[in-house]
Amino acid sequence: RWRMFGNQDFKVKILKGLDFKTTLGFDYSNTEETNFTPQTLLPQGQVSSSYLTTGKNYSFINENTLNYRTTLANDHNLTFLLGQSYQKFTDNNVNVIGRGLIDATITSINGTSVVSLYNQNIEEYSLLSYFARANYDYKGKYLFSAVMRADGSSRFGADNRFGYFPSFSAGWRLSEEDWFKKISFISDAKIRGSFGVTGNQSIGNYAWQGSLSTIGTYLGNVAIVSNGVPNASLKWETTEQTNIGLDLSFLRDRIRFTADAYLKKTTGLLFDVAVPGTTGYATVPANFGSLENKGLEFTLSTVNIDREFKWNSTFTFSLNRNKVLSLPGNQDYRPNIYNMARVGQTAGVFYGLKALGVYAYDTDNVYQRDPAGAVVPYRQGSANGSIYKGGDVIWEDINGDGIINDSDLQVIGDPNPDFTGGFQNEFSYKNFTLSTLITYSFGNDVFNEVKRNLDATPYDQNFTTDQLRRWRKPGDVTDVPRLVKTDPMLNNAISSRFVEDGSFIRIQNLALNYRIPAKVLNKLKINNATVGFSVVNLLTFGSYTGYDPEVSSSTNALAVGVDRGSFPRTRTYNLSLNFSL
Repeated sequence: RWRMFGNQDFKVKILKGLDFKTTLGFDYSNTEETNFTPQTLLPQGQVSSSYLTTGKNYSFINENTLNYRTTLANDHNLTFLLGQSYQKFTDNNVNVIGRGLIDATITSINGTSVVSLYNQNIEEYSLLSYFARANYDYKGKYLFSAVMRADGSSRFGADNRFGYFPSFSAGWRLSEEDWFKKISFISDAKIRGSFGVTGNQSIGNYAWQGSLSTIGTYLGNVAIVSNGVPNASLKWETTEQTNIGLDLSFLRDRIRFTADAYLKKTTGLLFDVAVPGTTGYATVPANFGSLENKGLEFTLSTVNIDREFKWNSTFTFSLNRNKVLSLPGNQDYRPNIYNMARVGQTAGVFYGLKALGVYAYDTDNVYQRDPAGAVVPYRQGSANGSIYKGGDVIWEDINGDGIINDSDLQVIGDPNPDFTGGFQNEFSYKNFTLSTLITYSFGNDVFNEVKRNLDATPYDQNFTTDQLRRWRKPGDVTDVPRLVKTDPMLNNAISSRFVEDGSFIRIQNLALNYRIPAKVLNKLKINNATVGFSVVNLLTFGSYTGYDPEVSSSTNALAVGVDRGSFPRTRTYNLSLNFSL
């Protein structure tokens, strides 16, 4: 894989205080992936194969701005900006699969007996924006700003292509007031407030118009079918946010504290909404429901030691609480088999059966006794369903009818953390600098679908190590049910058995740098140079049994926190040399 990117800007001074600036940028990457499976690694009856995947991704941006600055009566500072930008993104991906390698030493597609798949996918979209901004401050004490954006995306139809997003902010620097300057231990203080509207266009490139794809041939001609329902009424997802904040600095800026409180309301959420399979489609793109987020964010920065040895720290803490405000018909929505959205509930909670343990003996299954004293057991699915036996999971019977079915589904976990944050430190002594960043998240759950998929498979393959302590004979006391092919009693259904605590503390960055002394560099005619070594994603501490507790790659706010085997974060070691002439 290789990548090339660059930016260039040109600036022209038209009049005093009036400047024009244009920026051009591009980003081009080319990726090629090949792999093959020789016959010697396959079971009898399966055919060797060779795969080729190529991807070309290109983006271009042009931004033009007109900026005017002026000061009136020495105290009134004004800045005005008018701007326009255009962005275009193009992706060209090719997938080729060949079957039947003629010789194990020839692994290319040409070395296969038949090309079973050739697929090329080309997509592009554009974004056109116009924006204006006005800033005003009086003696640096009273601050005002107003912004207006008009963004047009090709991902929406002509009637809804543009979204309009205003924002306003104001600040009052109390520390510039004469009466406040008497408070000597506070070196700076500011109160802030803002309101703004932002837009989101995270939907398929052709969602509004639908798309077509080939599917074999029909009567000797290429067969083309629709693989997306068009929705010309799609529009920008919008978020209104109100924020208030406080900035304080103490002891000549050795201690800096920032606090923010926000309230966000998102409407017209962009989703690929699941629909019944009888429609011929799996999902339909739509604007769907509304969501509220509110929270607090705090930052504390300190200069702990400021001598030859220096030590600076920054600690961040944030908490967010969200709630589903509305859904079509106020009906529960299941974006997948794991998550659920319900009006008034936290977004994306896990929904399934609650496991209470595993039956040690057949006789442990007692729902109630009939008038004759005979045991009436719990049954699976219906009143005539199979009876749970030793080694089967004990499920919580929500409605108390002795039948375990969809009526017993309940909220079994929450993927949203209680709070998150980080702790950054920088230590320096003479020419050495050591910096660390620790991040943390507490209170969120993760649904381990990887574990469920491995242990529920009907095939003979590797299982998780949980199976080493599974139920095997009457009397075994465990929380892992018996292992039965095809899982007839649905012991591996979506349930609390696979919900784990996703809390973690991660050493995200560790870097050591050495600034080469000037007397050494002068001989080489180099102004400055630094050599460094760093590690990204060094260590993670937590109880989650999967690869990585930060698992969700979903852009759907109602379908997060599910570990489907996404590639874990890599640990990266970097050795660097930076210098300037």
